[in-house]
Amino acid sequence: MRHLATVCCAVLVLCICGSAAGQRHPTVSLGGPQLQLVEQGLKAYDAGDWDRAAAFFRAAIELGEANLPIMNLGRTLQRSGNCFAAAETFDWAAGAPAVAEPSRPVVLRTIDRYRKELEEACPGRLEISCKYPDAAIEVNGRTPSCGDFLQMEPGRYTVIGTLEGRQISVDTRAIAARTTVVTIDFPPNLVGAGITPADPERPEEVRPPRKESSVNAGAWIFAGISVALFATGGGLLIYSESLVEEAGTTDDPTRWEQIRSGWENSRTGGFVALGGGAAAAAVAVWFAVSGDEGEEPRTLLLVTPEGVAFSTTW
Repeated sequence: MRHLATVCCAVLVLCICGSAAGQRHPTVSLGGPQLQLVEQGLKAYDAGDWDRAAAFFRAAIELGEANLPIMNLGRTLQRSGNCFAAAETFDWAAGAPAVAEPSRPVVLRTIDRYRKELEEACPGRLEISCKYPDAAIEVNGRTPSCGDFLQMEPGRYTVIGTLEGRQISVDTRAIAARTTVVTIDFPPNLVGAGITPADPERPEEVRPPRKESSVNAGAWIFAGISVALFATGGGLLIYSESLVEEAGTTDDPTRWEQIRSGWENSRTGGFVALGGGAAAAAVAVWFAVSGDEGEEPRTLLLVTPEGVAFSTTW
């Protein structure tokens, strides 16, 4: 019975892990008012009225976060030329609760495609942050002031700061559709006695990290559970065979009855564990395959009397 209890615990872990994996990316439903707002946003989008479309999508999102309306907002911002806001909105959409259809992996692949378009078409942006606002700044022949934003072609740059004849340089990189904060901070030994830093010091802005798809996480979880259950089942069956050998060498009726009971429990537990391992392996395969299914949608969410789908007007 001890071995059977072990197997039951393993199966319980399988159920708990499966439930946790399902809760990592909960699905949501778009309510009637949300669908109406999204539909109005789509009409404005098709008419090229970016501001009106964005307003409708924002209103829909206020009724409840969902990845599709947020992605629609990001795409609208992208089409209106607001690269940096679009990139941050796509980050938001990638981590937002997902609608059931189209699936979260499909939406994530669509977001990745939109991000690539941003990277190909948009400049990067450098934000110059200075501890000493009187410092003179030079970047690739340009002389911005402290606190300025510079739109630059993606690539590596050296930002040079000069203060009372003293100079420091900071190597940085402009990333397409992203803002890179460059802080010019002179060490104390390079600052004259009459120079005081800005008070209060301007905090450095923290940009949200890019969120990547974790479609295969479920596959790895269930693959590990499957291996553990197969190993448990195999071990129990091997143990049952050892009991058969012991039964042939004992003449004690009490001991023989104990061996028979242990043999039955271990064989039952072994087959249950193997069955659980097979089920976990099937789930792992499903997770791995579902991340690659379907073709990339080419358009925004479309609301029709028959339900919700992607528009083909792009």
